[in-house]
Amino acid sequence: MREVRGVRIVAVDYELLRRDFPHLASLPDEGVDRWLLDELSFIADGQTGSNTANTPIQLGKRTRSGFRPASYGRALVLPVEGGLLDVKGAGAVAPLRGVYETGLASTGEAIREFIWEKAVNRVLAHAGARVTTVGTYAVLDYGFDVFQEDGSRLPAGVVVRQAHTRMPRGGHLEGNGAAELEAVLRRYGITSAGQHYQKSPDDFANLQGTRDGKAIYDFGAFLSVDRFHKPMRDFHDREMRIPTGKNYVQPDPEVRIPLDFWGSSETKIQDSRFDNPWVYSHRLAQDFRKGKATRHHVEEHVQNALGPLEERLLSHPSPASCADLYGKLLTGRF
Repeated sequence: MREVRGVRIVAVDYELLRRDFPHLASLPDEGVDRWLLDELSFIADGQTGSNTANTPIQLGKRTRSGFRPASYGRALVLPVEGGLLDVKGAGAVAPLRGVYETGLASTGEAIREFIWEKAVNRVLAHAGARVTTVGTYAVLDYGFDVFQEDGSRLPAGVVVRQAHTRMPRGGHLEGNGAAELEAVLRRYGITSAGQHYQKSPDDFANLQGTRDGKAIYDFGAFLSVDRFHKPMRDFHDREMRIPTGKNYVQPDPEVRIPLDFWGSSETKIQDSRFDNPWVYSHRLAQDFRKGKATRHHVEEHVQNALGPLEERLLSHPSPASCADLYGKLLTGRF
């Protein structure tokens, strides 16, 4: 990997970092920032040559090693002091212009991933679910741009996550496991089937899990809608729920994720690449790159996303237990 000059920190979960990396506990926030930049101001070698995926990158002199396990796509695992970090958007071996082929993520996409992970983490904890999320530590802006398929440009960035090992077959949960977890999310007005949601005749659950089954990651396809009405299938096209079935879950108005922030009122398009979090996060990323927004504005964005949800969850008790919750899923009675 090659050093990238001009990398800036956009957002950091200091509490999670200090919990997972105890040697950071004694450092002030500024010290944690320096550690992040020292460890993560790098990109895959393949991204640094001439390509159609990104604008030129200002490179430094340092190099370091990173690892790309099978099926990790645009994510790499970096050994750091105290453990490992997973970095999504850190480049490809042979980058091309096109969705999922550039090896990169936009900074707006990374910010959206950051807030969606935090929201789903809170929802699963409130539900007493058997799984949690792979935590997001930080978002960084690379300082160069990634080209979109239409030739437009967006600021390139990365989202930094807890290191993890993934399920086989692309990491997608299948069958009853996917059905149960998707049903838990739907009680809160959330679906993992947000990619092309408005155009698709069926809802394809896009739940990607760790090998031990204890956490999910990658929230790019997550979406919040007012009500569900289509058959639900797992990622491999197996039908799991039908709208007329007793176990087809609809959002609970008392705990559903607030639609004023998490819905699609900005574009009127129900799609994970057009929802309000996508619009707001990309707008913020552009302003951050131009110097019109600071990390304070990013912190406000995170609070605007999570604050109302947290208040709603705190004001309504959690299910009595996991067994109670899954019993309700099986009977369809909430």
